[in-house]
Amino acid sequence: MDQSFPQFPKLPPEVRATIWEHTLPEGDGGAALYMYNMDWWAQYSPPGVAFHDMMTQSIQQLSRPPHVQVPIPTCAAVCQEGRRVVERWRKKNSLEWYFREETKGDILVRRFDAERDILYVSRHKWESFQLLAVDWENDVEHAAVIRIMESIKYLALPAFTAYYSIVNIAGLLPLMKNIKAIYVLWNELPKAHMIKRQLPDVAHIAEVKILLDAPVQPRWELDKFLQREDEVEFHYTDEETGREYVEDGELSEWLEDIDDLWSTTEVDPEIWDEDEEKLKTSQIHVTAKKLPTWL
Repeated sequence: MDQSFPQFPKLPPEVRATIWEHTLPEGDGGAALYMYNMDWWAQYSPPGVAFHDMMTQSIQQLSRPPHVQVPIPTCAAVCQEGRRVVERWRKKNSLEWYFREETKGDILVRRFDAERDILYVSRHKWESFQLLAVDWENDVEHAAVIRIMESIKYLALPAFTAYYSIVNIAGLLPLMKNIKAIYVLWNELPKAHMIKRQLPDVAHIAEVKILLDAPVQPRWELDKFLQREDEVEFHYTDEETGREYVEDGELSEWLEDIDDLWSTTEVDPEIWDEDEEKLKTSQIHVTAKKLPTWL
């Protein structure tokens, strides 16, 4: 600030504080995509109960409360005065500093908020997500499954899943009784950052580290709301080779196929609008963008 406005330090403190505050974002940054992982579903796993093919001890030791990253206002790195303003803004919005192990640096985070944040289930995690609906053995675990599925308000899926897994989506939607929208992601897709962590069940025997999703992922948000005439990229990965493929085309071409597939798929009447001949839950076609750590 001193370099671009040399007289800034001579301004009254309250004026400087007001200027700093005008550089801050409103609120805490709004809705974010949250990448589906164990932290998300483990919050519904009752204490003392094994769930989703994992022992209770593993769930409790490997999972953490789900958080999303919030970009750090740049003025936090300018001077102590700027950082104090950011600290007041942070506390006002219930944000926390978090040390990210994989980058060895501090970031800002907040708790996942189901009322606005969007649960993104990548193709890689799609099978695991589907198993949540059937992976229970008693009433306590079944109750956890119900809580999990009914907690979903906003769901995001890759275009590949929205195109090729309609039967599976139709089977899951009746369980998502509070869902408000399904976002279908085109073009570049979010990718999870991975870290190695010790497997707690065998820690007393040997050092066995497994790859897990990093506790806090880079922040992704919805970017562009697409129109039928927009040109888009259809991204998918070969499950055997891991090779990524991209197809280009007009969105309307894929939407016609998706509409036809839904119209010929047997679905629960609870999720289908007979008059409109479409899902009751809106499918919104969008792109996503990755945000930097600093705003």
